[in-house]
Amino acid sequence: MVRMLFFWLFLSLSITHLSAASSRDVKAADPINLDNDSRFMRKFEYQYSFKGPQLTINNQVPFWTVGESAMASEERIRLVPSIRSKRGFAWAKSALESPYFEVEVQLKVSGVGRLGADGMAVWFTDSPGFEGVVYGNRDMWTGLGIFLDSYDNNGKGDNPYISAVYNDGTKTYDHPKDGGDQVLAGCQMDFRNKPFPIVLRIIYFKETLEVYYSRGLTPEPDYDFCLKTQVKAMPTSKYLGVSAATGGLADDHDVFSFLTFTLIPTEDVKDRSKFSEDEINKMKDEFKKFSDNIEERKQDFKKENPDRFAHEEEVIEDVAERQLRQVYEGQQRLFRMVAGLREAISRIEDSAAGGGGGGSATSADHKSFQTELQSLKSIINHISLTAAESKTAISDIQSKVMQISNAQKQGNVGSGKAGSSSQDLDLIKRELSAIKGATSKREQMRCPEVDLSEMSCVSPGLFVTLFLVQMVIMVAYFYMRLKKEQANKKFF
Repeated sequence: MVRMLFFWLFLSLSITHLSAASSRDVKAADPINLDNDSRFMRKFEYQYSFKGPQLTINNQVPFWTVGESAMASEERIRLVPSIRSKRGFAWAKSALESPYFEVEVQLKVSGVGRLGADGMAVWFTDSPGFEGVVYGNRDMWTGLGIFLDSYDNNGKGDNPYISAVYNDGTKTYDHPKDGGDQVLAGCQMDFRNKPFPIVLRIIYFKETLEVYYSRGLTPEPDYDFCLKTQVKAMPTSKYLGVSAATGGLADDHDVFSFLTFTLIPTEDVKDRSKFSEDEINKMKDEFKKFSDNIEERKQDFKKENPDRFAHEEEVIEDVAERQLRQVYEGQQRLFRMVAGLREAISRIEDSAAGGGGGGSATSADHKSFQTELQSLKSIINHISLTAAESKTAISDIQSKVMQISNAQKQGNVGSGKAGSSSQDLDLIKRELSAIKGATSKREQMRCPEVDLSEMSCVSPGLFVTLFLVQMVIMVAYFYMRLKKEQANKKFF
């Protein structure tokens, strides 16, 4: 009994020691940070990339060719659907010339069955293979392929599997052995039916290939190491592509993004303080081509959808147009006020003429009223003169702006006329500022704006008419009262 007790005590202590040792040995691996690699600098290459949303323009992926069973949507390219014996591809239209590069591919492989087939591949070859038996690409290619093999053809039970396969253009891919001796390196990784898309990071730098992957278990990629191997015979001009195929079994193979970066060694960046003239000219040409392409597509879209751009010029205005519009609006308000005042004065004059001749007091009031009316007319004439001068200045400014705009459209504003155009623009800015300042001062000094056509209060003409009626009533009242008092005195 005592021996049994000691035996169980020794066994429990041994198990505790082993578990503690294993917990020390099996530590969580440090996360791999691929964005801060000190070996090189990254430069994004838009002509060899795509990413959703808004992945397509007119149902086409810019700079890419999509074919066979592949279908491009706003968010993804479905290389092949979950239908048996289908193939699909997407290839960049131009070759990548940079010796060092990095590619980040976001993809998802999903199916209803426990097993899937066949798989997909990311390609770096000397020519695009638009159709073939190797995951949708042609056989006997020249270059590198990163394969995501879903089906276990060799019976080793190591699939799904990610591998790097190089071919010099003379070898046939060994399907029954899943590549066999042609596989440079690889790793086993279950990439099917993950809750989030997985991400492959493929880095080729100084004849060394590195592949990292995320497991698709989190929204943000958390990278693990897959393989590292030497590839010394990479094609100088590389066509980038992605393809997939199904066989007796089928999965959906989707690509959400394909981002390409050229890698510049850090020592090269430190050694040169600026780009050479050839590189600057090359980048300018690329930017010009890209800008022309975008402008051409924009014009085509406008022609196809004229209703959506009918009021574009009304919505978009620059600073000069806004200042001119503000001055014009202030001028129009001023003209409306002057017209309203003149109309009110005419009504007052008509009322005064119709109610005149009521005695000496009424004549004196009429003369005072006429004096105030003449003063008001002089103020209105002064306002009209100022508005006319502003209108003339605005017209001159508008003519200058139109001349400069027409000269720019016709391409006449060159190096010889740049100085005069600049002086004209400076003069226009000063004149606009002066007019705007004067207008703002007048707007601060003037009375609150009143729309006389929709006035709900008493107008001046009506006020004078009511005043005269009230005076007549008061005179009649006092006259009747005086007559009544005189009649009452007769009885005493």
